Amino acid sequence: MKTFAFGAVASGALALAASVGLMACSVGYHLTLYRPVPNPKPRAANDVQLWTGDQKPTCPYDEIGMIQTDGQYGTEDNDILAGIRKKVGEAGCDGVVNLKKGDVGTIGQGLWQGTVYVCK
Repeated sequence: MKTFAFGAVASGALALAASVGLMACSVGYHLTLYRPVPNPKPRAANDVQLWTGDQKPTCPYDEIGMIQTDGQYGTEDNDILAGIRKKVGEAGCDGVVNLKKGDVGTIGQGLWQGTVYVCK
């Protein structure tokens, strides 16, 4: 009987640890638009451009919002960037400029953020 009680407690602890581990690996994508997207039509994720540093799109563009991620501990950067492309494309935007990743060891550890744009 004591063995069963210990087994039930151990199983519960294992389930809790597994759920915490899954939560730590999930990613939240937060898209905030400052104004409506002109002529919104969803774009395929592969068509959404991501620009870092001083890189800029070749089209004239308007900055219309921002995107940021959170909670991606343990998730590969390429997977996070694919999620950013998907979220921005679903909103009908062309891409993200000034995309950057937060420094490890800060509150926003691994936090990606950038400015969402549409071509004019």
